[in-house]
Amino acid sequence: MQNYTVKGQVLNVTAQKQITVYQNGIAVAFNYNLATKQLEFDANLIGGTNTINVTASNSSGRY
Repeated sequence: MQNYTVKGQVLNVTAQKQITVYQNGIAVAFNYNLATKQLEFDANLIGGTNTINVTASNSSGRY
């Protein structure tokens, strides 16, 4: 197992509660900075295939 810090940018949301992050089907704790729009979390990757799913939603829908 290898540990990585995953970073990304999520736009068009006004709060962290509008974002969900899943790694291999399990909800992951993450940090979101509303000012910079930066999302960050630690991911322990297993050998083989890993799937990370980030979903954001606002009053206009889901992205």
